[in-house]
Amino acid sequence: MLSPLPQRSNTIINIRPTNATELLKIINELKLDKSCGPDGINNKMLHMIGPSIAPILATLFNNLLSKNAFPDLWKISIISPIFKKDDRKDPNNYRPISLLTTLSKLYEKIIFKSILSHLLEQNLIYKYQSGFLPGHSTVDQLLSITSYISNNFNKNKDVRAIFLDITAAFDTVPHQLLLHKLTSYGLDLDTLRLLENYLKNRKIKIKINGTFSNQSEDNYINSGVPQGSILGPLLFLLYINDLPDTLCCKTFIYADDTSIYIPIDPLHPNESLNTLQNDLNKINDWSQLWGMFFKPSKSIDITFTKSGTTNYPNMYLNNNIIPQKTSHKHLGFILDSNLNFNTHVQNLADKIQKMLNPLQALSKLLQSHHLETIYLSFIKPHFEYGDIIYNSAHKTHLDNLERIHYHAALIVSGCIRGSNTMKVLSSLNWHTLKSRRNERLKIYMYKVCYMNPPVYVSSIFDLYKNVPARLVRNPRPFKIPLPISAKFKSSPTIQLIDTWNNTPLATRNLPNISQFKRKTSFRINSHKIISSTQIKNFLNRTEEISLNRLRVDLLLNSQLFNHNFRDVASPNCTYCNCINNTKHFLLRCQRPSHLVKINSLLSDLSNIDTKIIEHLNSLTLDNKTKFLLFGNQILFSIDFNIQIIILVAKFTNENHDTC
Repeated sequence: MLSPLPQRSNTIINIRPTNATELLKIINELKLDKSCGPDGINNKMLHMIGPSIAPILATLFNNLLSKNAFPDLWKISIISPIFKKDDRKDPNNYRPISLLTTLSKLYEKIIFKSILSHLLEQNLIYKYQSGFLPGHSTVDQLLSITSYISNNFNKNKDVRAIFLDITAAFDTVPHQLLLHKLTSYGLDLDTLRLLENYLKNRKIKIKINGTFSNQSEDNYINSGVPQGSILGPLLFLLYINDLPDTLCCKTFIYADDTSIYIPIDPLHPNESLNTLQNDLNKINDWSQLWGMFFKPSKSIDITFTKSGTTNYPNMYLNNNIIPQKTSHKHLGFILDSNLNFNTHVQNLADKIQKMLNPLQALSKLLQSHHLETIYLSFIKPHFEYGDIIYNSAHKTHLDNLERIHYHAALIVSGCIRGSNTMKVLSSLNWHTLKSRRNERLKIYMYKVCYMNPPVYVSSIFDLYKNVPARLVRNPRPFKIPLPISAKFKSSPTIQLIDTWNNTPLATRNLPNISQFKRKTSFRINSHKIISSTQIKNFLNRTEEISLNRLRVDLLLNSQLFNHNFRDVASPNCTYCNCINNTKHFLLRCQRPSHLVKINSLLSDLSNIDTKIIEHLNSLTLDNKTKFLLFGNQILFSIDFNIQIIILVAKFTNENHDTC
């Protein structure tokens, strides 16, 4: 018999009934590309008949809620093992993906919303828990962790951290112990009975290569929260919610990723080290009591330090040494012992470079708009994960990322290595990673200041709020107390503060995030050209490449000669004996055969609209060249500009070798 737990809430909650309006909103928010479960109903089907079926489902769900029931047909899940890496014959190298019935997840959503609302209103979820909660992200926790470590660096303290590994966390939660814990969170008896019904008698079928196993027997599953479900993650959070209650160390949790931290005075480390070991003993006792087992061999012990080296004794979990490391990937981000993020940036560079290799192979087969879509959708987002944190890495490492981004631009545009970086990026309307990071730093700070961030994030910046002693024209919202170390000055928190302080007041005070993004976006506020990626299906790949190389000044003899290309003997036109630059190639070459082509180009431009030739004739030679390469979006429509650029691209591709 389990002893009663202390009540965490004086308020009792029951699940409120739903209605057709609420259900229709949930249906309309469903992702349409999700696979269907055992019932064969997918989200797209529900979306199509949403207005008709919402009232029927509301009646059904309310009837089930009144009986504290969860239908057995909705408790069946299909498990598909997805290969991760290494040996395909080892079952441990597969990740199980669970598919549940669509209707069950709609019903769960109704239950979930009531319970979560109660938990948030009563502040019942551990304040440093970030997983599966609205408005929280992995980057929020990473910023909080790095800020905590940096603050201690500024006090000349090390920080010892233990990253704990829970064995099969979501699969090992004992149902009876979970239900016992739920009694302390203010859930009424009807809700507890409903959750008990939800957990019991769940069944699975395994699907491999289209073949199904037999269905599991009744009551085969008596532990674990349902994977792929709506309620499962929330129930898991509540199960481990009390873990930090008795700990002295700073504890961060993201779903099942638990890490504890303690500052250490290098001159007097014993007290902190004893506290850390005592907390590890408490964690071990908690795991034994509640059936959640931490694996010491897969847990990681790191000492974050400015000094470079430390010699602290080992820490133990369940009488086993926790291995000490100098870096660890936490939430997909590598934290190194010096907290300079260079290891993460180098790892990121290697990863993206490998991803670019297949794109390079495809660059001869696909047009630029396809290549750009692949890069922007599947590769470039890797640069952006955690960029507000690794922005403080050493410039040498960040410059390496810029080179890889430039390499991607070369692949998409077809330009030659050695082309001017900014010209190549501009030819695609791309910007540097640095400018994008600066934009994202501002957006993050706008959310911190105006959009109700997690308390553990807002509390970081509350320490530095500035209250000016007098009225000033452009007050700095944050003040950094002096003195601070160079290490602390380059930390993610201080970089965020500096970026926000240097953002104009009028921009900081914009009323909503949409207007703020428009104001600070490089993509919106910078001058855009009509790039080859926008001229879909009108140019073949070689024509795109010729256009882009001419735009970046690395196609013609004079341009190649200036870059010391070995097979270019002279920068001059072989007929005119003058430098064969872009102006000469497009407008001035007197070789009879080429002059015919120039006149033909001008005639074709006139056929689009005679005003084009009139405008061309009114320009200086330099501006004529610029107009032919890029058009004029102020005077002429997009369609006219595209037609101009298409003609010039085809002309360039056909004639650049003959002039």
